[in-house]
Amino acid sequence: MTEKTLVMGLGNRVMTDDAVGLFALEAFGEAYELGENADLFDGGTLGLELLAYMEGYDNVLIADCIVGRGGPGEVVRVDKEDVAIVFERCLSPHQMGLKDIIAILELQQRTPKRLTVVGINGGQIDVGTEPTSAVAAAIPEAVAMMASILESWGVELKPAAKGRPGTL
Repeated sequence: MTEKTLVMGLGNRVMTDDAVGLFALEAFGEAYELGENADLFDGGTLGLELLAYMEGYDNVLIADCIVGRGGPGEVVRVDKEDVAIVFERCLSPHQMGLKDIIAILELQQRTPKRLTVVGINGGQIDVGTEPTSAVAAAIPEAVAMMASILESWGVELKPAAKGRPGTL
C-alpha cells in the first residue's frame, strides 16, 4: 500500500508574517508537481478543523510562521518528536497551536507516521497582506527544505512546467 502525504500551509493572509506558511506553500506548488499520493492544502487558520483534513495521511508536512525560535526569516525544521518541546517556548500565531493539534492526534492515536513542521520565524505580526522583507527572503529556503524532506520520505516530486503551477 502506498503512503499518502499532505503538504499543508498555515497562516492568516491579512497578518503580515503570519501568512508566510501560505506563501511558502504557494511557492512550493509553483516549483513542484507532486505524485498522485500527495496533496497540497491551504489550512489557513482553521485550528481544530485541521484534524479532519489530516485524517488518513501517513505523512504530514506543515509550513508555518513561528515566533521565538530565532531571528526574523530563520527557517527551522521541527520533527514530530520535538514539536511539544519546541512549541512550548515558541508560538504559532494562530488561535489553535500546532502543539495542541498534535497532542489531540496523539490522544486519539491518529498521529501520522511522519509529521514535520518547516517553520519560518516571523518578525512582525500586524495587519497587512505582505510579509516583511526578511521573512519573504526566507521562502526559497523553506521551499528547498520542504522538497528535501518530501524526497527523503519517498514522495515523487518533479519540477512544475512553466506557467503550470501545482494544485492547491
